[in-house]
Amino acid sequence: MLEWLAENYKLVIVLCSAIIELGFIIVGYLANSKNKKVAKTSQGILNILGYAEEAVKLAEKYTHFGKDEKKAYAVMLVKNMCMENNVNFTEEQISNAIENVITLSKKVNARPKDLAKDEE
Repeated sequence: MLEWLAENYKLVIVLCSAIIELGFIIVGYLANSKNKKVAKTSQGILNILGYAEEAVKLAEKYTHFGKDEKKAYAVMLVKNMCMENNVNFTEEQISNAIENVITLSKKVNARPKDLAKDEE
């Protein structure tokens, strides 16, 4: 066995190099596919936030709706937009996105009387 290895050491080195290179290729492929999943998830969340912003703007046009009705309408709009664009979502993600948009909108568009309440 040792004689064979001594005679064919170049072949052994080539085989070991090929195995190591194959390992690097597999690791690279797995890392790339994991990054794609992360990127797809991140893009989905950004899409949901964008849809939530659009839905809240549309819901605000219905002045005769109460705040719960507006939120339900916005949730329905975001769900429809996600389904139309093949974006995976959960109810919690949609609800949180809408709440974040509403909170941000209230802070940005605060009225003087609302600012006075915050200072108290």
